[in-house]
This record gives sequence, C-alpha cells and structure tokens, in this order.
Amino acid sequence: MVNSAAVGDVDGDGDIEIALIVLGGTVYLWTIEDMPYRKYLTDWGTYFHDNWNTVWFHPLSPQNPTAAISGNSIHLCWNANTESDIAGYNVYRSDIPGGPYEKINSILITETFYNDIIGTEDNYYCVTAEIQACTESRLSNEVIFQTGWIGGIVSLEGGAGNVEEVIVTA
Repeated sequence: MVNSAAVGDVDGDGDIEIALIVLGGTVYLWTIEDMPYRKYLTDWGTYFHDNWNTVWFHPLSPQNPTAAISGNSIHLCWNANTESDIAGYNVYRSDIPGGPYEKINSILITETFYNDIIGTEDNYYCVTAEIQACTESRLSNEVIFQTGWIGGIVSLEGGAGNVEEVIVTA
C-alpha cells in the first residue's frame, strides 16, 4: 500500500522535496534542485493534517486585505487571524494579476499591516498567515494597487472571481 505523495521544502533549503510513504513505514524522499518551492501554491482545505505527520495544521488565509496611500508608501492592512498560535504574516507582491508572487518581507510581520514603497508599476498583493510550527496559509484575496489612481478606486479581487471596490485615500 502506498500513500499519496507529499510535496514540501522539508529541509528549508528552498528546493522541492517529494516524499512517499509505503507499507511498513518506509519513506522515499526525492529532491528537485534549482526549482524554488512556493508553499503558497500548495492545495489544501481549510484545516488539514499535513502529510509529514507533524500534527501541524495550516491557518486560515488573512481576511479583508486593503491598500491605501500613507505618505510616500502603500499601506497594506488585514484582519488579525484568530488562531492562537499565529507567529506572523508574509506579504507577497506581483506586477501581474494572479502572480507569480514574491515574498517582500524578510522576517515575519507580527502586526496586521505592512508599508511598501510606491513604484511606477501596478502592484498586486496577497498576504499569508504563518503559525509557530512554520506552516503557511493559502494566499489571501489579491489587493490591486494601481499607480496613478491615488484618490481613485482600486480593485480587491477575491479568489473565486469576486470583485469589491476599495477607495484609496491620499
């Protein structure tokens, strides 16, 4: 009997590892080098027991992300997660809708806001929550910050194609 394969970055080196557990408890582990692991793309339900049998659970995605102008920066904020073991948050940015996203914070953010520099391109942001066991949530809804729209309206697009409008204030 073979369980389904689990994918992750087990050793924290940034490469993808694939594990397969077979009857008798033998674990086969393969490493795919030079292909960055983007854990926010991992598909899972709201909560699930991870395939590495660590008894860790993935947190919910941060809710209600918004973007507004604050001085010379883009002020992103979101609602605090309610899980008791939240260690912090990560902010991801892309210059195209839907990603791919790059994490822009170097350490976990412990507050529910982040300030980014205003660039010359439109920016698309998502936020993830991370628990103390270092497991990360799915991406939040995408917040779109369009340059040249200061004082105008930007879109907040939900994961299921839902679109809301957010007023950006100077």
